[in-house]
Amino acid sequence: MAEDRGTAESRVMEQLVFRLAEAFAPRVSEHEIGERVREVFHSFDGSRIRDFVPLLVEGAVRRRLQAELSAADAATSDVAATAEEQQARMAA
Repeated sequence: MAEDRGTAESRVMEQLVFRLAEAFAPRVSEHEIGERVREVFHSFDGSRIRDFVPLLVEGAVRRRLQAELSAADAATSDVAATAEEQQARMAA
């Protein structure tokens, strides 16, 4: 018996979440990745051709997470630099 589209897409989403969780653990939770995957996946709900949707979803979520982590790293770096500058001024 053939798998219906909803079941097949749910299975694919689970696989995407697993793959992305492996790539972004421990900085991003599996739950958060799942939310992102579902959000992006559903943005393609009106698409007639669905063959490449999983590939597009994985790429979009991966790029978003990388950008967010880069921004968080930059912010952390800025805070650390500011703290070091303040300590240097207090020591002078």
